[in-house]
Amino acid sequence: MKILVINGPNLNMLGIREPDIYGSKTFSALESFVRDICDAEGIEVTLFQSNYEGALVEKIQQYKTVFVYMPTWRDSQRDCFANGFDLEAFNQCVAAQNACVLMKPHANTIIDKSIAYSNLFFLDGNVDMYCILPYTHVLITDYSSILYDYILMPNKHVILFHYDYDEYVNSREFIFDIQENIVGKQVSRDIWVQKLRCPCGCGFRRDKWYTYANGTHSYGYTCYKQLNEGSKKRREKDGLDTEGYCDTPMIAAWKMDCMAQEVMQQLWTDQNESLQIAIELLKQFYKEADSGKQVNRNAIQNQIDRLKKRINGYVEMRADGDLTKEEYTAKRSQAEAEISKLEAELAEPEEADHAEREAKLNSIIATLKSLVQTEDGKVDENLIKHFIENSNH
Repeated sequence: MKILVINGPNLNMLGIREPDIYGSKTFSALESFVRDICDAEGIEVTLFQSNYEGALVEKIQQYKTVFVYMPTWRDSQRDCFANGFDLEAFNQCVAAQNACVLMKPHANTIIDKSIAYSNLFFLDGNVDMYCILPYTHVLITDYSSILYDYILMPNKHVILFHYDYDEYVNSREFIFDIQENIVGKQVSRDIWVQKLRCPCGCGFRRDKWYTYANGTHSYGYTCYKQLNEGSKKRREKDGLDTEGYCDTPMIAAWKMDCMAQEVMQQLWTDQNESLQIAIELLKQFYKEADSGKQVNRNAIQNQIDRLKKRINGYVEMRADGDLTKEEYTAKRSQAEAEISKLEAELAEPEEADHAEREAKLNSIIATLKSLVQTEDGKVDENLIKHFIENSNH
């Protein structure tokens, strides 16, 4: 992992100017402390300080484009970086564009920092981003309110990445319909946009073709190469060179859906047998699969660990004279009270009530049956989508 620490104007005066206010530790001592911690953790750190704002800007903007990815909180505390991206492929793409991405998680999100990437920089969840955002070019986010602060700055761009939209909207309420209040460019969640590739090598754009009287829409897909350069047929009509231009016709969405339905019915001929196997596996392993409480217990333990480190910090500040005895006692008492409360939560029984567990299990089984045992014999669209999403072809 690589970390770049940028310190702004006047911080070089720590321990020299007004030590009664800012403490007696010098800036060099602070840098030594950071280096020692990073060396112990195997982290490559670069420390930079300047009293000239322009130098700071040049340091963070050594890349052509600076992206910042700030996903919002998930109740599961799931690592949005690992779930939303193929990080290795993402890093290669970013590096090829001479860009970098500041990966900033929510303060309560648990992320994996064990793998280092050349152009993806994982920030601490507690970092104040408001002094950094002006020097970035593009914000990648999802449902976070940071969007509304970011768009107030001039010449900024926004990418909305709602990779878990269906799951998220079922667990949270929105003040406004997010689909009707889009700001910036939204990454398409359409399965065919993600999977379709033209013979020319390009992807497809999804367009609305027609709106019916009942309010539903028909859609189609067009090759991006044709959208950007013009189709071979159109260029031929205009008397222009056609060598290397794409002539793949547009594709109706309903045709793709019909083909997927037919393929699934041909491949999946033992639906009821598969359903029974799935039910038996659920009954056997549901206890292990229901890990939500364990995730929550991990989060509580992380909070306890942070509070203990905070107390150690208070001890050092008291020893250095940065805190009065009264201030130290008050801060330590508050932290210890929070630790006691969290430890009491950890002491509660881990197992869910048996009746509650059975109710959840029966609900899952009922949903599975509704997906598989359809009246018209067709495979549920959600199952088809899941099959296509997890296909490597």
